[in-house]
Parts: sequence; structure tokens; C-alpha cells
Amino acid sequence: MTLRFPTTDWPLVAASRSRVPASADDPLAELCRLYWPPVCAYLRQCGHRPDEAEDLTQGFFVHLIAKRVLDRAEPERGRLRSL
Repeated sequence: MTLRFPTTDWPLVAASRSRVPASADDPLAELCRLYWPPVCAYLRQCGHRPDEAEDLTQGFFVHLIAKRVLDRAEPERGRLRSL
């Protein structure tokens, strides 16, 4: 199954940089929800088993959050997936 990456929602990316604790309308949670399926599908297409792809996807999002990668995302540089 091929999943397409969503079009970058830059206001959502900017809002997810906030350090406000998670809530029901947490923009970072929404960003992860949108990107989880295509990231995991990409890893499956690269040949990883389903359980490996899920672990790698989770690791990717942990890295994204822990290293504050979204702080470096800029609309002028193109799409979020090219970050």
C-alpha cells in the first residue's frame, strides 16, 4: 500500500513548536497522526518488516521531538518532508 505524505500545513508545524503540555487539540500530536502512516509505509516499502517499521517510525518521531527538529523547519525551504 502506498500512502502519500500530506501537503505541509505550515501553521500546524509552527503551532507544534510550542512547549505547551499535550492536550486534546495538541498540534504536535496532530502532526504525528498525519505523518505516521506515510512514514511507516515508506519504511515498509524499504523492506522492513511491519514490527520493525513501526519501531523505526516511533524512533523517528522521538528523534523529531527530542532534538526539536521542527524548530528548523521553514516554509521557504519547501515541504516538511524535505527537512
